[in-house]
Amino acid sequence: MTDSKKAEKQSASFAVETQQDRWLKYGANVILSVVVVIALVWAMVYLAQRPGWRTDTTTGGANSLKPQTVALIQNLPEEVRIVGLFTRTEENTERKVQDTSAEVQFQQVADLLQEYQKKSRGKIKVDLIDTVREPSKVDQLFNDVARKYGNDFQKYEEVMKSYGGTLDTITKLANEEVAAVLGVRSKINNEKLALMAQEIYVTLQFFPQIMDTTRRQVKEQLDLKVPDYKGAADHIRGNLEDLNVNLEEIQKRVKGASEDPATPKELKEYVVAAQPRLQKMKETSDELLKKIGGLGEIKHLDELRQYKQNRGSIAVLGPKDLKVIPRNAIFKTAPTGRGGTEETLKPRFAGEQQITTALVALTAKDKKRIAVVRSGGPPATTSIPMAGYDAPMADFGDRLRDYGIEIVEKDISGQWMMQAMQMQQQGMPLPPEPSDEELKGIPWVVLLTQMNPRMMMQNPQAGQLGAKVGEHLKNGGSAMILVDPQVQPLDFLKDWGIQIKPEYVVVHEKVADKGARSDDITNDWQRQQAVFVINEYGDHPLVKPLNSLDGLFVPVIPVDTVPAKGFKTAKILPMPTSLKSWGESDIQSLAQQKEVTFTAKKDDKDVDLPGPLWAGAVSEKEDGGGRLVVLGSRQFATDEFASVQDRAASAVQRSQVLRFPANAELLNNCVFWISHADNLISLSPSALEVPRVSQINDRFLTLLKGGVLIVLLPLGVVAAGTLVYLRRRD
Repeated sequence: MTDSKKAEKQSASFAVETQQDRWLKYGANVILSVVVVIALVWAMVYLAQRPGWRTDTTTGGANSLKPQTVALIQNLPEEVRIVGLFTRTEENTERKVQDTSAEVQFQQVADLLQEYQKKSRGKIKVDLIDTVREPSKVDQLFNDVARKYGNDFQKYEEVMKSYGGTLDTITKLANEEVAAVLGVRSKINNEKLALMAQEIYVTLQFFPQIMDTTRRQVKEQLDLKVPDYKGAADHIRGNLEDLNVNLEEIQKRVKGASEDPATPKELKEYVVAAQPRLQKMKETSDELLKKIGGLGEIKHLDELRQYKQNRGSIAVLGPKDLKVIPRNAIFKTAPTGRGGTEETLKPRFAGEQQITTALVALTAKDKKRIAVVRSGGPPATTSIPMAGYDAPMADFGDRLRDYGIEIVEKDISGQWMMQAMQMQQQGMPLPPEPSDEELKGIPWVVLLTQMNPRMMMQNPQAGQLGAKVGEHLKNGGSAMILVDPQVQPLDFLKDWGIQIKPEYVVVHEKVADKGARSDDITNDWQRQQAVFVINEYGDHPLVKPLNSLDGLFVPVIPVDTVPAKGFKTAKILPMPTSLKSWGESDIQSLAQQKEVTFTAKKDDKDVDLPGPLWAGAVSEKEDGGGRLVVLGSRQFATDEFASVQDRAASAVQRSQVLRFPANAELLNNCVFWISHADNLISLSPSALEVPRVSQINDRFLTLLKGGVLIVLLPLGVVAAGTLVYLRRRD
């Protein structure tokens, strides 16, 4: 190849691009990039919106259904429908602005219902109806509810179809009577009798008008898109009752005239003939009133109408019944006086808890019941406002009732029953206590308190509580026992593989009182040796959801497990070991708030019980029968401990946040477990809002200290230095 040809080829390879060439090349690149980006975005959006591809990244899975709820809805015996009745926007009448919280709540409910439908595998159908924008759907729901659950809905329909004939009959009889009175009135010369005839005439003239008014009022109710049969029936009842009052007065006057010798012949002939006609009119009215009086309530429609006006409710439509959950139960506001007011605290979304509770109540074959059994005194979960008595565990009872669990209470000594009878005589009725026969077959919550000798002498039956519990368990029952220090021995527990040690109280070493006082009052409480804050509860399914939630326990007695054939046992509630703890035998010194120290032996005898210790144990028959939970503390179950508010977290979240949420959750889960309602064992919405920081276990802490800090970091530095040296060596 010659030099000239080489030069030509080289110059061709370095030819300058034209503007058109650049437009084509770079324009094509831009278009291709845009297309690729749009395709990627479309693919990501499509994949993100596919059912089952959503991921909840919130703490505690606040936007996802709990596993227990998923297990429940996937095993529903029949199909269930859930309908949300909310509106997207509401106008604030004071400020004349749109309330954005309505949109937020609408979306929260929409997301929750979508989760129920998606996770139920076809067992749940959901609808979300905007009560303002979709009134026709609301009307259709009301009609569906009325026909499926409306109690006497068909009877109401029958009455509404036939009531017109009754009104026609009364109108005809009234008109005939008016004509009869008019014919005789002009023949009466007696002024008194003429006035009576005139009053009867005027009164009877109003009867046809009353019937016309009734027809108009009933028509207004029946012409509604959702006929208000109950409202129509109320109009008929009210008007006919007024008519009967007037009829009875006319009959009384007619009868008096017939018996008066001064009554002229013409008037007597009228009153004799009028009496059966007036009686027929009243009998016709009474017959319709009897039909209306026999109609029941259309309760569900009334509830839906009320909650529709409040623009917020969720209706759970089960196979045979429905439950309407009002807005204030779905978005709960902390009560005034517990760290905030309804104006300052943000409502807590409790939709899942309420819907799941409704599903359990609507689909359960048998209603759950428990008995709270005590050795004396007034009820533990039922307050008596008329007597000024606030039950120490009223919140505990209310929580269980929210789950559809019925609670009965029993004083084993019988003394409270005698006091209740005296209170009833004073006009304060109290619910009767169940008989021993009624207590059979239902789980017991046993409050085992210390009984001193004097109390035992005054109330010997109270000392029989332990024996009663043992008999209940022996007969196949289940129980949760809350134990105070120094209670009577419960030897039967060993048969279940559990042993309590009420002669000890668990304490920790004294905490030095130094530095400024904390804003958290519970830090000061923990300086007391018998006060423990627990946030590790064990691996048993009963307590596993509680791990990393704080619970306050005082006083606590040690609980242990022992071998027992035919039973599966597990220890729960390990006492913290961050401070040295032990079982203290000098309970009197603790009661006097004196400092105690660990004493291993004295005069060659064991004095105090060394740690580590546990505060609870569970036992279950291997054949799947009775269940038993024993907790070495009773005071933790009271509302005083369970309702302590975390002021700092409440201020940040603008919502009521409990300082010790584990207290209430532990009680609930224990009741669910002994009731064989394992699907309910979980955490409530209030517990999910508590900031949760798990404790680092000892093994992982050792790994961090030894493996990372001592080994990995130095090796990393050496490796980095070696690489730098090798690269710069040349």
